[in-house]
Amino acid sequence: MQMDVLNIGTDDTRVRYTLNRRECELLMEACASLRELRFPGALDDLPQMFDEEDLTRSLGSESAAQEVLGFIELEQAFHQALHLFPGGHCHSEDEEH
Repeated sequence: MQMDVLNIGTDDTRVRYTLNRRECELLMEACASLRELRFPGALDDLPQMFDEEDLTRSLGSESAAQEVLGFIELEQAFHQALHLFPGGHCHSEDEEH
């Protein structure tokens, strides 16, 4: 993992992380594990395609739904990063990851 601090000392200071493929995979798995630890089975009863309202109804709280969505968004960001690596990232069970 490499970290670069951009525009240091300004109102536009940002941190950029460069990760390798395995680091992305580990972070994606970590997000899913944290989500499952904090909200066990939260996605089990939802259809494959669900929205924020479905999640809120399932969890019984808008704040819990927002937390779960935060984990999902992080997981998806790392998932998308995997597609940037040579060889990409496959979605079929037949192909090697």
